[in-house]
Amino acid sequence: MRASIDIGSNSILLLVGNFVGGKFEIASKKANVTGLGRGIDKTKEFCDEAMQQSFEVLKSYCTVMKHYGVEPKDAIVTATEASRVVANSRLFFGKIKRELDLNIQIITGEGEAHFTSLGVVAGSTETDFVIMDIGGASTEFMRVEGDELVSSVSLPVGCVRMTEWKSDGNAESKLVEIKKQFDLAPYLGDKLVCEAGTMTSLGAIYLKLEEYTDEAVQGLQIPIDKFTAFTGMLSKMSPEELLECYPFLGKRAQVIPAGAELALIMCKMLKVKSIEVSTYGLRYGTLKEGMIPEGYLA
Repeated sequence: MRASIDIGSNSILLLVGNFVGGKFEIASKKANVTGLGRGIDKTKEFCDEAMQQSFEVLKSYCTVMKHYGVEPKDAIVTATEASRVVANSRLFFGKIKRELDLNIQIITGEGEAHFTSLGVVAGSTETDFVIMDIGGASTEFMRVEGDELVSSVSLPVGCVRMTEWKSDGNAESKLVEIKKQFDLAPYLGDKLVCEAGTMTSLGAIYLKLEEYTDEAVQGLQIPIDKFTAFTGMLSKMSPEELLECYPFLGKRAQVIPAGAELALIMCKMLKVKSIEVSTYGLRYGTLKEGMIPEGYLA
């Protein structure tokens, strides 16, 4: 039995299980939004409130892992974009190591792409496609050919950053800057496989689910014209209205409108005709592989 934890810029995810005979056997999976990456563009540090919330979530995950016979020291714990750019991530993770015995490994953008694609491929029947992963502070694109990752790129914008940029009134200029800096031509295509919390949550809203389940949104197909109309509807709803209609969003309701807008912008940039939602991702990839090679450590 293995356990993997993905510490993202917006949420922290737990997966406990095995990968046997080409399939995942999952004992437990958890997701909690802590907004660890909020405000980092201005402060360059994790804020105290987000660190405390994240610590408590990780503490609860340790209890879950022990229930299934996995010691915290043996868990595969990764941290991504926000942890790469702030000044106090290693200090915070040192405290977690001392008090919870979790060894958090900050991985590179290339490592994030590798493990994310590994997880998505394991849950897909297709062999050639492009993956989009909208996180809290970054968005990754990955091209997979013959089940192998052939290229990837990481853009410094995610649902948390986009929300803050819109609040500050500089989202448009920030996105123009990103478009100039990154070449997305290798990721053009008719179909985009979308994973991670923003897109799985949007899938659940699209289906008008009262409660979120991976099983309901896995493999959901949405034509781009319907996704465009859907995001237009979301743009007219406040976070409070979204939370009232879809309680499963929790704290994610604050960043979902901007996340949906960002997703549509990216789809238009890539000339996408349809999207597919995948509930597999980084934590599945690290659980499958069982270790983080040194070359993927930031």
